[in-house]
Amino acid sequence: MYDVTRGLCVRPRRDVNNNSDGEGELSRHGQGTYWYNDTGSSYRGAWNNGKIDAVGEILHSNHHYKGSFLNNNPTGPGKYVFDIGCEQHGDYILTEQTGPPEDDEGDSSSALKWLPRDITGPTMGTSVSTKPSSDLEKQAASTEDGN
Repeated sequence: MYDVTRGLCVRPRRDVNNNSDGEGELSRHGQGTYWYNDTGSSYRGAWNNGKIDAVGEILHSNHHYKGSFLNNNPTGPGKYVFDIGCEQHGDYILTEQTGPPEDDEGDSSSALKWLPRDITGPTMGTSVSTKPSSDLEKQAASTEDGN
């Protein structure tokens, strides 16, 4: 299926959903790949009734993201893999954001936030922690003390 505004979707299974006027429309369901015309990026993985709701990959020109998705958004643990060979592991979480008050009510919305955990180096496969330095200093001090 080709969608001029969004991109090209290739998948092995086509489902037709009937809307209220009896006309059918195609929806993405099952395994496949979707190419975004405007960016050249692609998504490879599974859809559930038109939404990305499974483990999959988003591929960009110099890196890709591998992880779980829910309602078209990354969620939970995942990793970014860069062409130079390093990986950044972390978690996507949903955070609440409150904007400036309008009409005595704050404008509340949610946003995805990437929380990096560690980075795997490009050549030796070593892991570099992204913990704050105070945690690293505590950990080093306890190691030096033999604890």
